[in-house]
Amino acid sequence: SLSLQLSGGVLPGTVDFYKFQFSNAWYKSLYKDLTLLVSSRFGYLGKFNESDYTPYINYFYMGGSGLSPLPTVQLRGYEDRTIGVFDPSINLYTGNVYTKFNAELRYPITLNPTASVWVLAFAEAGNLWARPRDVNLGDLKRSAGLGIRVLLPILGAPIGLDYGYGFDAVPANPTRRQQGWVFTFSFGQFAQ
Repeated sequence: SLSLQLSGGVLPGTVDFYKFQFSNAWYKSLYKDLTLLVSSRFGYLGKFNESDYTPYINYFYMGGSGLSPLPTVQLRGYEDRTIGVFDPSINLYTGNVYTKFNAELRYPITLNPTASVWVLAFAEAGNLWARPRDVNLGDLKRSAGLGIRVLLPILGAPIGLDYGYGFDAVPANPTRRQQGWVFTFSFGQFAQ
């Protein structure tokens, strides 16, 4: 999928920016009910003029569950919004360009109409940068782990719990070479 958000520019308003996001997902049945998911996401937030003001709620954020009022890209194995460039004006780690890659093996324990349950194993990598020229695919923050998804029709969306291991240091905690194990709760998303 491809999305474009436009504010200002040729349109009236006091905030001027444009935001592109692209995502894709590929599913492959491997053996009986075992499914492989491979996905990627990319995003870019640009300004019409370098002096244009962009509110912090429009920047990208990365890390953790992705459950946030801010546009946060889920990256399991890391704490919420700990990846990116520190912006002292808002006291948050953020960025204008991101990329994320994900691979996930999923197996259904039960596909009962009253409650369906899947177990999964995942590996993902991503990062967030201030400018396109800063993008370095050799500097992706990597993680891997296990999870479970429960779909209750009464809720209309899956509930997830993941236990992921972050392999790389992040700007929010540079003294730790590895982030270690982190629990992540999600609602309404199978994978991002």
